[in-house]
This record gives sequence, structure tokens and C-alpha cells, in this order.
Amino acid sequence: MVFSDGGARGNPGPAAIAFIIQSETGHTVIARSRYVGVCTNNQAEYRALLAALETAVARKTEKVICHLDSELVAKQLSGEYTVKNKELKQLWEKVQDTTKRFKEVKIPLPTELKTPPVTKTYFTTESPPCNVKTITRSQHLSSFIYPASMRAR
Repeated sequence: MVFSDGGARGNPGPAAIAFIIQSETGHTVIARSRYVGVCTNNQAEYRALLAALETAVARKTEKVICHLDSELVAKQLSGEYTVKNKELKQLWEKVQDTTKRFKEVKIPLPTELKTPPVTKTYFTTESPPCNVKTITRSQHLSSFIYPASMRAR
């Protein structure tokens, strides 16, 4: 299973991504997060999913269930929504190409998730470039916490 999320402060603004890959038994195999520069929330969501899928490919994973909290991204990937934004279309195409490397990929809609993802990501310095750390918690993946200088005023 893959849990991924991305977020930007300012939209566009400084952005970070995070993902967790778990075994079929629920054991965390890998957890990563990083600052990705300035982008939109939706671009960060796609970048997080792409990073998770690329890591799963490198680990020779054959089947993945991708849990994301972005309804827009999930519906664009399912074909229910059309991708109109040029930058998102490029990321969408990369995700589509990457999913071809698995035997099976499932992306349930966020509303279909019974258990929310389990990570929090936060910046550890006052301004980019900065370190991003991941903390495993029983809270929603999309809970991004930024230093005071980056919070919306």
C-alpha cells in the first residue's frame, strides 16, 4: 500500500511531499518526505504520488493500492475528470507511464478510504531550501505544519 500527500503554502508556494509504502501486513517498509520547491497544491499531490510509485517500482513491487487525499488527482487518474492544466497534464502523463510498470494499480477515491493515511510532514527551517521530516502518527496525511514565517496570515 502507498500513502502519499503533497502540499504548498501559498498555492503556488513552498511545497513538500511525503509518502509511506507499507507491506501487505501493514508494516512500514519506507517513509520519505522532501521539500520540492515552489509549486501548487495539486502539483505537489502528483509529485508525491509519482515519488511513491517510482520508489515502489525500484523495490520491484508488482501491485499497489495508492491512498491519496486529493479527490481531484484521484478523479483525474480514473478518467472521471479531464486534466486541463498544462503542468498537471505532464505530471498526469508521468504517473500514467509509471503505473504501466505494475501488474495492478488501484487508486480508491479519498471518500472510499476507511482509514486515513498516517503521516505528518513539516519544515524544520524558516525558509526554503529546508529539511522536511516525516512523523508517523494516526492523523491524516494532509496535515502540513509550517514554521511561523510560512503560515498564512
